[in-house]
Amino acid sequence: MKTAAVVSGFERFKGSTVVAQGYSEALRGLGYEVHWYQCVSSGAEATKWDGCRITRGVSVGLRSVDQGLNFSLFYPRRLGRLSEDLVFLTDPALLGMASANPGSYLVVHDLREFSPDGRSSVVAPVLFYYLLSKLPRVRGVLIDSETTRAELERRVPGKTPMAVVHPGVGLDSDGADHARRSVARLERGEPLRFLYVAVDRPYKEIRFLIKVARNLDERGLGEGIRIILVSRLRSSTHRFLEQEAPRCLSVVPEVEEISHAYEQADALVFPSRFEGFGLPVVEAMMFGLPIVTGTAPAVSELLNGAGIQLGEYDVTAWGEAMARLRDPSVYQQWTSQSLARAEHFSSARFQERLARVLAAWS
Repeated sequence: MKTAAVVSGFERFKGSTVVAQGYSEALRGLGYEVHWYQCVSSGAEATKWDGCRITRGVSVGLRSVDQGLNFSLFYPRRLGRLSEDLVFLTDPALLGMASANPGSYLVVHDLREFSPDGRSSVVAPVLFYYLLSKLPRVRGVLIDSETTRAELERRVPGKTPMAVVHPGVGLDSDGADHARRSVARLERGEPLRFLYVAVDRPYKEIRFLIKVARNLDERGLGEGIRIILVSRLRSSTHRFLEQEAPRCLSVVPEVEEISHAYEQADALVFPSRFEGFGLPVVEAMMFGLPIVTGTAPAVSELLNGAGIQLGEYDVTAWGEAMARLRDPSVYQQWTSQSLARAEHFSSARFQERLARVLAAWS
């Protein structure tokens, strides 16, 4: 049996790790024995994947320094040459391993760490110039969206093969039944429950969503709408939330299983301005949730018309778009769109897309 290595460098509930899991499952479906390699900082708790090999880096107490040292030096050195037939590096930050593993496949979800708007640490420019210079050593680049492919080609022109492969989302859901239950709740006059899952970074527009919630309260619409924000808020955002004090918005720092959050929701609100893929949008479609978003290019690509998109960040316009979904007939229209588009991101369809690309590059 042929073997494949899937290398991950991030914690379990990161979007990139969820996509990496999808690759692992698709490769098993294609007949490969898959081995999972999990890279973690020395001070971090390692996620216990069944049969995974854990590679520990160093921790000096500064996240940006840890990232620079581990991804560029310690992880590549400690993992070395892998023996599997195929090696999948599941993020550009892992490109340091391409030297010891030439012919690897690189999976790119987004380039936000290399973008001035999305950057979360000072090490990002170093990772960009050092790691992406190793791109010619990989066999091919598998990219989550056309938006990210265009950005990568602008930044790193070259001859490395690239292909857009929309990943699958393997959440267990009963989308059609879930939608029917939500419609029944609306017909009984119960509140419409919106969900937003996001890290607390400026481009995720969490403060804007707080303002939308406050506006809904002021206009008397908050009683019919509930917004659940799943995010570990920074202290400055906590202070902003306390100042605005929206009654219709609640914050949950984390959930044990992300599918439970979608099961409790009726719709998704997604004001993020910058996405390389937009995993919560696809996860929401799997549950048949109507979606209210901005016009980030990658999100438009994923939705393909199956969601309500607003071009301006106007609190009144967003609140009105959310409130319209309380009409059961409007809700049914958009949940049908969501379920139809979700088929494109099924595990089976993703496996077919991956198989075509691997065959072309073999």
